[in-house]
Amino acid sequence: MRHSRHVLPGRHAPDPDGCYVARVSTLGMQPGDTVVACFPSFSTLILDGGDENTVNAVAQLPAYALGIGCDDTENLEMLWSRRKQQHDREMGPFLTPRMFPYSWLGLTARCDGFVFRIEDDPEAYLQYRGVDGTPYPDRTDIAVTLVWDSLAHDYVQEIVSFLTC
Repeated sequence: MRHSRHVLPGRHAPDPDGCYVARVSTLGMQPGDTVVACFPSFSTLILDGGDENTVNAVAQLPAYALGIGCDDTENLEMLWSRRKQQHDREMGPFLTPRMFPYSWLGLTARCDGFVFRIEDDPEAYLQYRGVDGTPYPDRTDIAVTLVWDSLAHDYVQEIVSFLTC
């Protein structure tokens, strides 16, 4: 995640009141299974556009702004496919047909979270390992970033939106 904030000269942007990354392991799931990362609130999440290779949504509660974000799997899969066809060595070995075993489908029907679908056998993605031999959890886990901050802070909507991209 890139971090750079636009702040007026001489002012410091406050840290958000909270930032949490929820990780859901897809191991043991089957193609066609659905995963819902839901954050019930008194407000509706609105898609905020995301950033390069990410998607995010924001909501305003009575005293807080809330943002959630995750990988833009559609865009990343397109890039993965293109680089695989070009035999791009920077991407490492192409051991699986997809970059992730899951897809982001969008907001839930109630607009209180994200929906994901398992597209491929997650066990196959354990082949990707770091130099220490451990599997990359980013290949098998669905990671959703949740950021919240008090509406009393300046630029609160921008902060929660930016930190979930």
